[in-house]
Amino acid sequence: VQTCALPISVSETAWAQSSKRRVSSASHVDPMHRRTDGEMRAVLHKLSQLGVKPVSELTVEQARAQPSASDAVQALMQQHGIKPSSKDRGAVQTEDVSYPAAEGDLPARIYIPAAGPPHPGQPSSPLPVVVYFHGGGWVLADLDTYDASARALAQQVNAIVIAPDYRHAPESKRSEEHTSELQSH
Repeated sequence: VQTCALPISVSETAWAQSSKRRVSSASHVDPMHRRTDGEMRAVLHKLSQLGVKPVSELTVEQARAQPSASDAVQALMQQHGIKPSSKDRGAVQTEDVSYPAAEGDLPARIYIPAAGPPHPGQPSSPLPVVVYFHGGGWVLADLDTYDASARALAQQVNAIVIAPDYRHAPESKRSEEHTSELQSH
C-alpha cells in the first residue's frame, strides 16, 4: 500500500522478455501482467534482476532466504536516489510486543498513527483497531517484510494496527497457526 513515485517505465514487452514470459507480438503480454501498473512492473522486474526463483523450485530455507518485494522496492529506491521520507516514518509510531501462545510467546508489532484521534478536538475519542496478518502463505515472511504495508495502513486509515506474527509451516502444523492467530486477539 506504500506509494513511491519511481521514475521507471518498464514496457510490457521488456517486462515480458525479462521475466521470460511468452509474447506473441510486441504489443501483447499475458493479460494479468498487462493490468500491472508501471511501478509494480518495475518492482517485479527488479525482483527478476535480484534472481528470485519460483518458490515451487526451492526448499523452504531457500525460499525464505531469497529477496522479497520489499527488498526490490528498497533496491529501486536506492538505484534512483529516493530516500525514505522521515516525515512518513514519523507519522506512525511502533512498539514491538509479544503475546502468549500455546507453545510460548510470539512477537507482534503495534502501529499507532501520529494523526491521533479521528475527531479533532476530542482527545478521548478512541481510534479504530485493525488486526493485520502479514502475507507469506504461512511459510514465508515476517513482521519486517510487511512493515511498510502495516505502517501505511495505520497512517492512511488513521487506525491502530496490530500485526501479530505467527508460527510458520512446515515447522508448525497448520492448526497451531490458527490457534496462534486466535490467541493474538
